[in-house]
Amino acid sequence: MSKVKISQIPDATSVTGAEEIPILQGGATKAVTIDTIRALGRCKQVYITGRLTTLAGTSRWYPPENITVSMMTGWVGVAPTGANLIFKLLKNGSIIATCTITASAYTSDTASGIASSLTPSDYLTLDITQVGTTVPGTDLGVRISY
Repeated sequence: MSKVKISQIPDATSVTGAEEIPILQGGATKAVTIDTIRALGRCKQVYITGRLTTLAGTSRWYPPENITVSMMTGWVGVAPTGANLIFKLLKNGSIIATCTITASAYTSDTASGIASSLTPSDYLTLDITQVGTTVPGTDLGVRISY
């Protein structure tokens, strides 16, 4: 398989799942399909800036196509203290995943294996159900992988 410049890789819309694209990785050239490339790193990131408070999320995210949510994880700029920070992912108003940032920590556990399918008419929202009691925490980032 020959090496290909990035400018020579076909546009994703003109490549079918059956066609292979050569990719140089670790000195070896491998063939991957466009479906494999599309599946890697697909996520939606949500940010809530400033001092955190409990909230019922009202901002909706509608997926651009049929997707399956697989994982959620989060992080903060300032760690909560006195109590854990707990946030939940909801599909059409029903909880599908919960994550916790333990008091004094900066990253959450990872909710994996969610396997919740969504169509473009479904929506996701994010609730914060608990914050730290001494310091609530600030600047929450959440990555939802699909």
